[in-house]
Amino acid sequence: MLNFELGKVNIITGESKTGKTSLLDIIDFCLGSDEFRVAEGRVRENVLWFAVLLQLKAGQLLIARPNPTKKFASGCCIIQEDEIAIPSISELHINSTSDALKTKLTSLIGIAEYTHQAENFTRPSLTVNFKHSRIYCFQPQTDIDQRDFLFYHQKKDSWTAQAIKDTLPYFLGAIREDVVKIERDINEKRRNLNRLERELKENENISQQAVSKAFELLIEAKQVELIDNNIVAENQNQALNLLNEILTREVLNVEPISENANLLELQNQRNDLKQEIDLITDNIKAAEGYEKDAFKYTNEAKEQNYRLESIGLFVDKANALNDICPLCSQTIESHIPTIKEITESLQFLKDNLEVTQQERPRLTNYISELQKQREEIKKRILSTERNINAIYKEREQSQKLQDLNVRKGRVFGRISLYLESSQLSSATSSLRQAISSLHSQIETLEQLLSKDDKDEKLEIALDQLSILMTNWSKELDLEFQDALIKFSIKYLTLFIITQDKKIRFDQDIGSGENWVSYHLLIHFALHKYFIINDRPVPNFLLIDQLSQAYFPPEKDTGTGNTEQSSDEVAIKRLFDFVFRRVEELDGKFQVILIDHAKLKDGKFQSAIIEEWRNGVKLIPLDWFIS
Repeated sequence: MLNFELGKVNIITGESKTGKTSLLDIIDFCLGSDEFRVAEGRVRENVLWFAVLLQLKAGQLLIARPNPTKKFASGCCIIQEDEIAIPSISELHINSTSDALKTKLTSLIGIAEYTHQAENFTRPSLTVNFKHSRIYCFQPQTDIDQRDFLFYHQKKDSWTAQAIKDTLPYFLGAIREDVVKIERDINEKRRNLNRLERELKENENISQQAVSKAFELLIEAKQVELIDNNIVAENQNQALNLLNEILTREVLNVEPISENANLLELQNQRNDLKQEIDLITDNIKAAEGYEKDAFKYTNEAKEQNYRLESIGLFVDKANALNDICPLCSQTIESHIPTIKEITESLQFLKDNLEVTQQERPRLTNYISELQKQREEIKKRILSTERNINAIYKEREQSQKLQDLNVRKGRVFGRISLYLESSQLSSATSSLRQAISSLHSQIETLEQLLSKDDKDEKLEIALDQLSILMTNWSKELDLEFQDALIKFSIKYLTLFIITQDKKIRFDQDIGSGENWVSYHLLIHFALHKYFIINDRPVPNFLLIDQLSQAYFPPEKDTGTGNTEQSSDEVAIKRLFDFVFRRVEELDGKFQVILIDHAKLKDGKFQSAIIEEWRNGVKLIPLDWFIS
C-alpha cells in the first residue's frame, strides 16, 4: 500500500522495471477507465485487486477493481464512508460498474448537468462527465516530453482531441453551471409565448369579424323569433346591446307534453268497439241466416200442407187399414204410416208453421236492434278516431314547436359564444403586454447563454492562463523566456509570441527540454486556475519521468544520483518549479512524481515516499519468489 500525502509533492524514485509506470495505469483504471493498460509482467501476474482511496471534501471513497483477465473490464467495488479502513481481499466484491462509477465520480466532484452541442449539429452531442476532467491529471512518460500534443490521450484519436476542445470551456467556467436550468426556463417561456401568441391571433381575427358578425346574429335571432322583426340596430354598440339583452331572456319555451295516456286509452277504446261491432255483425249474420232458413222451411211446409189438404185423401178414411192402398185397394206388403199418423204429423207441421209465423216478427226486431247497435258503435268508432287524429295533430304541432326551440337554442348559443369572444378580444391589450414581457425575459436568458458571453469568459480564462505561463516561464530554461505564451483551445497547443513572430509549439519549438517545460507550464497553469475558481477537476497531477529529457534511465547507475552538471541544474529547476507551484496552492494540490532521478536537494529528499531500488519494487519479491 502506498501512502500519498494530500496537498504535497509525493515522489517515487527508482530503477527501471520496478512498477513505477504501472502506477499511472492502475490509478487511471481505478478512476473508471474501461481499458486496462498495465503492461504484462509481475504486476498483472501477482495482483488480485487494484484499489485507490480518495479523500473527498466530505468523507472518503474506496474504489477497488479486480485484476481483469481481458483488456477491457467494467466491474468494480465502491465503498463510501466518512473514514475507510482498508478492507481485506475477502471483503472486496464487485458491487458496481465502471459506468456507474464515472457517474458517481461526476456527481461527487460537482460536474453540473451539461451537454455540449456542436454548432449546426455537425457531430453528436457530448455530455460532460468525470472522464473528461481526468484528462488533466496524468502526464505519462510518453507524453511529458512530446511536441505534438499536450494532454493525456490527446493522441489517442481525433474524438478524444475534439472532446477536450468541447469540454475544456466548461471546466474553465466559460459556460454557466446553471445552463441546463436556464435552457429549461427558456423552453418553458417559449411554450407560454407560443400559446399567448396563438390567443392574440385568434382575438385579433375575432375583432376583425366582430362588426358583421353581430348583425348576422341579429338577423338569425329574428328568424327564430328571439326578438321582434321590427327592432333595428343602428350601429355595432346597439347590436351588441341587443345580443346581450337576448341572453337575459327566457326564450326557450317548454315543450308541450303529448297526452300519451289519453291516446293509448282512445286506441284501446277503438279496438274494443271494433271487436264489439264484429260480434254484433256476426250476430246479425246468424239471425238473418236463421230467418232465411225458417222462411224457406215455412214455405215448403205450407206447400206440402196445401197439397195434402187439397187432395183430401185421408179425410174420410182416417181409420182405414194401412195395408190396403187407398188408390188401387191392393194389399201393401211393406209398412206405411197410417193416415192417423200422417194427419198427426200434418197437424204438428201446422202448429210449427204457426209458431214460426208468430216468432218471425220478433226475429226481425232482433236483427233490427242489432243493426242499430252496430250503427251506434260505428259512430262511436268514428268519434274515437277523430279524437285520436286530434292527438296526432297536436303531436305534429308540438314537434314543429320543438324544432323551433332547437333553432332558438342554437342561435342563443352562437350569440353567447360571440359575446364571450368579444370579451376575450377586449383582453388583447393584456395579451400584448404579456407577450412583450416574455420576449424580454427570453432575450435576457438567451444572453446568459450567448456565444458572445461564452467567448468573452473563455478569452478571460485563457488570458489568465497566459499570464501565469508567461510569468512562470522565467523560472524555466526556455528558449523564448521573454515571450508571451498563449494557449489555443482550437488547436490544443501553445503559441509563443515574441516581438516579431508567433511561434507554434507543436510545429516550431525544438528540444526535449523545451517540450517538458511547456507541458509543465500549461498543466500547472490549468490546475491553479481550476483550484482558484473551484472548478470540478481532481486536484492532483501525476507526472511520470519528469527528468527524462536530462536523466534518461540509461544514466541511472543504480543510485539515481545525478552528476554535478548543467543537466542536474536543469533537473533541479524543473523539480523546484513543481514544489513552488504546489506551495503556492497552500495544500490544495497534490503532485505525484515518478522518476529515476534522486536529487540530493532537501525538498526532493523529504518528498520521497517510496524508493524502489535494490530489489524493492511495487510488487514485493516474496509475492512471487515463494
